[in-house]
Amino acid sequence: MCEIESIDRDYNQKTCEYAVMGVVEYWIVDTLENKVTVCLLNQGSYKQTVFIPHQRIVSQTFPELTLTIQQVS
Repeated sequence: MCEIESIDRDYNQKTCEYAVMGVVEYWIVDTLENKVTVCLLNQGSYKQTVFIPHQRIVSQTFPELTLTIQQVS
């Protein structure tokens, strides 16, 4: 699924909605800041890990992925 809305909604409001729905992991691909934030559900709230260019994006849900920001933005 891919959604693009506002910065506030993507980084703040959606976290509550997704946690209630039980979404285990979601990514915020921020092409303006050139970063990917991986949000991982842990005991009802999300731990956010930010990846910058040339870093391999690490996913707990899909550990076999070997993507960088350049490949997803």
